[in-house]
Amino acid sequence: MMIYQTNSLNWFTLLIVLIIATYCVLHPLIQAKLSTLHHARLQQALKLADHFAALIVPEIAVMSHVGKAERKTEAIRFVTARLNHHGVTLPQPVISAAVEKAYQLYKHLVTGDQHLDL
Repeated sequence: MMIYQTNSLNWFTLLIVLIIATYCVLHPLIQAKLSTLHHARLQQALKLADHFAALIVPEIAVMSHVGKAERKTEAIRFVTARLNHHGVTLPQPVISAAVEKAYQLYKHLVTGDQHLDL
């Protein structure tokens, strides 16, 4: 009877050690994969924000009756609405930077601004 209990305890201990070892090995791998997926989604969201900003900036830039601040606010509002429509949320400073980037590119292409290197 004592041998049976010792044998069961050994198997139980082995099982616990295997579970802990598997967790210790797989946990960093799973965390790295999740981080990679998050990074890929963030990259897609940023590309989408740049795309929407590039769409709206030329349309808003020619509106001379609207002030600069209102144009930028409207562009940010448009990009935010389009991103939300696609289920993507980005912080307002990130969207503002995408709009500013699109405006600088537009300004360079239209008026030949020499400050921007392509």
